[in-house]
Parts: sequence; structure tokens; C-alpha cells
Amino acid sequence: MTSANGSTLTLEGERREALGRHVKALRRDGITPANLYGRGADSISFQAETRALDKLVTDGGRGSLVELTIDGERHQTLLRGLQRHPVTRAILHADFYIVEMNRPVQTTVPVHLVGDAPAARLPGAVITHLTHEVTIECLPANIPAAIELDVTILEELETSLHVSDITAPAGVEILTDSETIIVRATHSRVAATIEAEDAEAAEEEAEAAEGAPAEATAPAEDSSGDE
Repeated sequence: MTSANGSTLTLEGERREALGRHVKALRRDGITPANLYGRGADSISFQAETRALDKLVTDGGRGSLVELTIDGERHQTLLRGLQRHPVTRAILHADFYIVEMNRPVQTTVPVHLVGDAPAARLPGAVITHLTHEVTIECLPANIPAAIELDVTILEELETSLHVSDITAPAGVEILTDSETIIVRATHSRVAATIEAEDAEAAEEEAEAAEGAPAEATAPAEDSSGDE
């Protein structure tokens, strides 16, 4: 099956017998424990090669439709949960959710900035990407690899683009608050400090000029001679 982003994400696994403490041995052998569940379906404990799962996540499996095959049985799923080691960031466990192709689902997809922001060319400009993911709702086949935001309309410093500035693909509804800031254009701290110092110096100079005594003006000489 091909997803809306034009690529097919697949993963193969097999039912898992090892539970509890025994899963540590699986991880040492390059196998990651996982669970499959869904509405009205029995939960299935399974395992998959860690390398294959890593590739799936790298290729966009975090929010994309995944065709999961367990012992030859295929399931259309979403990767719902991912547990990582707090230090090594290695995947420790994964949860997959069975979807119905004719039923809308909610998932999270990345936000990609496209184009060049004119504000980035202004002196001291800093462009900060604040929100990297948004929650969407759509049919499973319409899940995009990413949501794009055109930043060519970001022209001034101290301005922002919000979720409301995103044009969602057909059939996709963005659920994240429309006022959430995606990207912001600001002055760098260095530039702001220099501007503040320049303004302060100019103000002090103006105050000094106001307090200085006015120069005496020499009286005009009387050019008329005594008659």
C-alpha cells in the first residue's frame, strides 16, 4: 500500500513469547519488543528487528501509515508509542495501533518550513522554528509525510507565523490550536544590545547638548561712522 506521501512503509515481525524481564535478552540480540492493539481487536505481543524499526522511524513512521506483517498476517497501523533509553536513545519498546481505512484517525506529523523568509536578510535577524509537529485528523490513506508552512510571508522582525498560516492538504484537518506559533523572526541578543547601547548613547548626547550653555553671540559692529 502507498501512503499519501508516495512511499510504502512496512515492517515485519513475529509473535513474541518472551515477556517481562526476558525481553532484555531480546534487546541484546537486536530484537525490539512491541505490541499491536486496536478498536475491538485483541492485543498482540510481537517482536521486530531493531534495525528495521529504527529505519521505519527514520523514514517517517512516527506519524505515517505502516503496513505491519506479523507471522504473515497484514495489518494497517500507526506507530502510536515509542519508548527510548534515557541515555543511549535506543528504542526499547514500540506500540502500533490498527486503523480502519474508512475511519478518520488522529496523528502527529512534522512541520517543514519552505521558502526563504525575507526577514532573515535583515540585520541581526534570528529565525526560530518553535513548533515542529502538529496534530491532524484525516483518513489513514491521506496522512501526509509532513505539513508545509510557506515562510516567504515572514517579512518583518518581531513577527510570527502561526498554525492558522498553514494551508492544510485536501482532506486533512489540523487540530493544533490555530494561535500556536510555528516560527518567529526576532533580533539577536547581540543586535538588540548594540541597538540599546546606541540609543542610550544618543539619548545621553542629546541630554548633554540640552544642558550645555548657549554660545555667546558677539554684538554686531556698528558700521556707521560718527558724523
